[in-house]
Amino acid sequence: MTAKKEDPTTSIPAAIKVLEEAARDKKEEVQSILTGNYKNLRSLLNEHSLKENLHQAKDSVVDAATDLKDEGVRKASELGHDVDKNVHQFPWRYIGGSLLVGIVLGLSLRRKSDG
Repeated sequence: MTAKKEDPTTSIPAAIKVLEEAARDKKEEVQSILTGNYKNLRSLLNEHSLKENLHQAKDSVVDAATDLKDEGVRKASELGHDVDKNVHQFPWRYIGGSLLVGIVLGLSLRRKSDG
């Protein structure tokens, strides 16, 4: 048997055609894989980003609430010290004010019970 010798001018274009078809098939396969992986990666990043944003928001809210609580405690303490200082400096004003509030409250409760 004699082997048939191919003509180089016809075999190169045929080989190029086969390579182009294989590249086209592989291109579609690679694009499909990349598209699927890109969607997975994008959803993973979005999920991670959402979790990170929620975690940061929670931390910010906790920090703000803690700061507000601390500020409230500080202001209440300052107010208590100021009232204590004023009561010690002017005790009769506070005794008289308390007496006046007691009388007004007693009169208003008495009127309600009479009616």
